[in-house]
Amino acid sequence: MTPGARYQAVIDLIDTADAADAPLDGVLKRWAREHRYAGGGDRRAIRGLVYGIVRHRRTLDWWLGRSDVPVDGRSLLLAALVLLDHNDAAALSAAFGAGKYAAAALDDRERALIDVLSGQDVHHAEQPRDIRLNYPAW
Repeated sequence: MTPGARYQAVIDLIDTADAADAPLDGVLKRWAREHRYAGGGDRRAIRGLVYGIVRHRRTLDWWLGRSDVPVDGRSLLLAALVLLDHNDAAALSAAFGAGKYAAAALDDRERALIDVLSGQDVHHAEQPRDIRLNYPAW
């Protein structure tokens, strides 16, 4: 799978888990059964991205709340790729929209989001402690 196709899989998995309010491990297992063409390396990379987003969800939500981009699987992935993996706009533009199965090309709002998040640390001085430490809302 190309990086863009992996990104689309992550977007689909996050959106599916959020919409179904289902356990994430079950969503991942079901996806793996339905997409047997994905190799072990692809599955590991996808699983790593998905769990990274879940682990840092409150912090990523906080950053996205400061922008005009809706919070969904796509915006969460972009925020994670920039804040956690330190990807730059050029690398992300090359991966998104590159190929038949890749995630759609970035739009202007998403490029602006990448520009704002680039160079930022995932933890910000203005974040409340529960956000910074990713405590559940309950």
